[in-house]
Amino acid sequence: MSKAPVYARNLAANWGGHADGRRAEGQRLRILVTMVSGGMLWQARSLLERLGNGHDYVLVTAPDDRRTVQSHFPDVSLNLVPFPSSSGLRSLRDKLLAPVASLWRSGLLVRRFRPDVVLCVSTCLALPLFFWGRLWGARTVYVESATRVTKLSRTGWLVLRLRLASRFYVQWPALARIHTGALFRGSVL
Repeated sequence: MSKAPVYARNLAANWGGHADGRRAEGQRLRILVTMVSGGMLWQARSLLERLGNGHDYVLVTAPDDRRTVQSHFPDVSLNLVPFPSSSGLRSLRDKLLAPVASLWRSGLLVRRFRPDVVLCVSTCLALPLFFWGRLWGARTVYVESATRVTKLSRTGWLVLRLRLASRFYVQWPALARIHTGALFRGSVL
C-alpha cells in the first residue's frame, strides 16, 4: 500500500467526479490546485507527486508568486488570481477592491475549467476558489500547513467555520482534537 496520506490515496477513488455524478468511472479528475511560494509550495508539490500523473491539473497562483511557481513547473501554464494580501496593495481603494477582483477572477477560472476537485494547501486563495467550486459542484479539499501545530491559520479557521471544504485536513493530531471537522491523516511532507 502507498505511503501517501489518506487524502492523497483516496482522492480519485472516493471523489471520482462532481456531486451530480457527471464524471464517469475511470476518467481522469480535473484538479484545480493553488500554488503559492514558500513552504506551502513544497507541501502542495509533495501532494501532487503523491497524487500522480493520472489527473489533469490546473495550477492557480497569485501574481507575486508566478516566477517562483513557474520555476517548479516550467511546462505548466499558470492561472493568476489577484491576491488580497499582495505587497502592491497600498491604498485603501486597492485593499477594498482586491478581494472583489479575487472573487471575480476565481469565479471565471472555476467556471472555465469546471474542476472535479479544488485543492488548497493553506492559502487565502482557498476562500474565493472554494466558494465558486462549491457552487459549481466541485469537491473542495483544504490541507492546513504543516507549520500550523497548535493553532489554525486565519484562512483555515474561516474555511472550517464557513464549511467551505468538503474535507479539511490538518497535519498535526493536536489540531484535529481541538477543531471539530478537522481530520488528521498524516503529513504531506
